[in-house]
This record gives sequence, C-alpha cells and structure tokens, in this order.
Amino acid sequence: MATNGNDRAQQTPRTELARTLLAIADPIRLRMLNLMFAGELSPEQFVQILGVDERTISRHLVLFRESKTVSMRTKRNAKFYTLRAEVECPHIRLLRIAIELLADDSVLNADVRVFYAVHQLVPQSQQDGEDPHSNPIERLRLAL
Repeated sequence: MATNGNDRAQQTPRTELARTLLAIADPIRLRMLNLMFAGELSPEQFVQILGVDERTISRHLVLFRESKTVSMRTKRNAKFYTLRAEVECPHIRLLRIAIELLADDSVLNADVRVFYAVHQLVPQSQQDGEDPHSNPIERLRLAL
C-alpha cells in the first residue's frame, strides 16, 4: 500500500504506534527501555551499565525522543531520561508488556541489578576518570 507522504508531517495514532514499536526493535534499546522502567538515567549511566559507547546511546535516545516515549530533564549540565507516564503516552503499556515477556532474561536482570548498584553505591563525584577496576560498579558489571 502506498503512502501519501502526509504520515511524516502528521502524528496519527498509526505513526505514533509505529514509532513506539521501532523503539523496541533493537536489543540495546530493549535494555535501555528495561532500565528506564527501573528509573531515571543519564547517558553516562547507560554507557556505564550497558558497556556501549556514548555515541550509540545518544543515537538510541534520539529514537526514544522521536517516539515520544521518554521524558528528559536537565539538572546542572546533565540530562536525565525516564519513560513518560502511561497517561501521557498510552503506548508505554505496550512497552511494559514487551519487557514483561522478557522477565527471565538474564542480561536484562543483570542490567537492573547494576542500575540499583549505580544509584546506591557510587557517588557522582567518583564516576569520572577512575580506573574501571577500582570502580565497584564496573567490577560488578564485569562479574555478571
């Protein structure tokens, strides 16, 4: 079926759903989505937890923003991302179901354990410029 090109200019329920589905069409984005269900993260935290370079994380965050599934807030010079509430974005429910289907996934579960460790163990001041083996979070991620 041919499109008339207007779908790109307009946000219809169909295009919004397509963008939401695209947001989960990548293993790294699934891991990022899973982490955002756990809480708010900065791009640096995604890099630290997932072991993926910042450019890749940024590219995926752009897609999440385009799909309107994430909210971003700025604190000082840092950006933090979280999922929008279901009332703001009804497709979040679909994303939640996708993550629930992967409840037994060992990688997703390990990511969340590291997320909680990052938020409870490592002060922000210690996250810059350290040897990875001196960082308890990096040791935990490497051990998983």
